[in-house]
Amino acid sequence: AILNVLTDVFCGGAIETAHHARELAMHQLLQNRKEFTDKLHDLFAILDADRSGLVTLDELEAFLERPKSEDLLASLGLYIRDAWNFFKLCDRDRDSVVTVDEFVRVCHMFHGDAKALDLANLHAEQR
Repeated sequence: AILNVLTDVFCGGAIETAHHARELAMHQLLQNRKEFTDKLHDLFAILDADRSGLVTLDELEAFLERPKSEDLLASLGLYIRDAWNFFKLCDRDRDSVVTVDEFVRVCHMFHGDAKALDLANLHAEQR
């Protein structure tokens, strides 16, 4: 009987610790995502040279031609080599401008380890 009590206490504590660790990991993941999104909003403001609330292909290209633009993108885990293709991916509704929501959505897909499914979905949307 004592062995059963000790087993219950040990297993209960281990399960509770594992649950708490998962909650902490999820909280950290959400916090990191929010911080990344905030940085993307800041980057969008830099791209939006005319402060219209929209980014054009010309604005994106002008940004990418600036010194240190590649370093800024790399610091966010983003690597944009081709402005035209990146712009097409962002411009979901094909109105020739990119909104902050369109920009953030695509950047999240390309940030870090882009999943094959994310890339396939983007490719399918472009058709």
